[in-house]
Formats: sequence, structure tokens, C-alpha cells
Amino acid sequence: MPSATGNINDDLEEFVGAIRANEEKVLKQFYQQNYPMVEKFVLDNSGTIDEARDIYQEAFIAVWRNIQLGRFQLRADSSPQAYLFKVAKYKWLDHLRATKRKTWCLCRAMKKLKNCRRRNTVASKLSNLHLVN
Repeated sequence: MPSATGNINDDLEEFVGAIRANEEKVLKQFYQQNYPMVEKFVLDNSGTIDEARDIYQEAFIAVWRNIQLGRFQLRADSSPQAYLFKVAKYKWLDHLRATKRKTWCLCRAMKKLKNCRRRNTVASKLSNLHLVN
């Protein structure tokens, strides 16, 4: 979001103030300008367009809320854009970890089910031989 001087870094306080004031034009521009970078990150890291949109939406809302609540502190080495990307990045990594955990649990359950079926099949065959009741 360039300020009147053409450089957002010159007027970060005004920019953050506009977000706090929910200025639609500033919010829309902030949203649209930063999405491509997050989309690329998600796509480059095993994601889909839909996942990128969902992650970005969650990150954008989190950043907006943190700015509203005063949790985002302006520093010389930070910017709302970098903060948004960082939040989106960590949300994506959390999503990947959760998906991996679900996949691992599903695989483990499938393996147990497979073993259970084998045992039932063996027990059934033994039962048919009248060796086990």
C-alpha cells in the first residue's frame, strides 16, 4: 500500500491506522497485493489453489484481528505484509502437520483393521476345522 509519497515504509503508521479503521479500499488492496505470494508458497509446498485461498483467508483475518487488538507492533524491521506472509506460512505448516498426523492415524488404523481381518479369517478357518471354538 503506497502512501502519498509512494513508499509504504514512509507511512506504516497511517497504513496500520487505515486497517484499524477498516478502510475498505486499503483492506482490499492489502488483501489482493499479498495473496499471490502466499498462493505461490502453498502451491510450492504440496498445496492446492483451494487450500491456498483457505489458508490466506485465515491468515488475513488473524492479521486484521491482531492489528485491531493492537497486537501488531510496528518496528523498523517489520511490515504488515511480512507479518501476513509469516502468519500464512505457519498456518500452512500447521495444516501440513495436521494432515500428516491424520494420514498417519488413518494408515495405522487401516493396518490394525487389516491385521484384525487376518486374525478373524484364521480364526474362522480354524473354527471350520473344529479346532477352536
